[in-house]
Amino acid sequence: MIVFTLNIALVIVGMAIPLGTVIFWSKSAKILNRRFENKSCGATILDCNTVYNLVKWLYSHRSKFNILMAAIVTIIEFLALIPF
Repeated sequence: MIVFTLNIALVIVGMAIPLGTVIFWSKSAKILNRRFENKSCGATILDCNTVYNLVKWLYSHRSKFNILMAAIVTIIEFLALIPF
């Protein structure tokens, strides 16, 4: 019963990672479409320009990030197939 629960959890995590990646890229595109000039950034840890540059760098390398996420999901799904 514990093995079955673990396998179900691995499958759910394997489905949540691509969904989270899609949400992350859509939020990144929204951040890149607007600048932070009129926004108040006093409560943030990082400077707004730093956040914008970080998101711009991540968005420019999104194909490498997507390949990494696909590899992680593949490993998780193969672990879900192994009977413990």
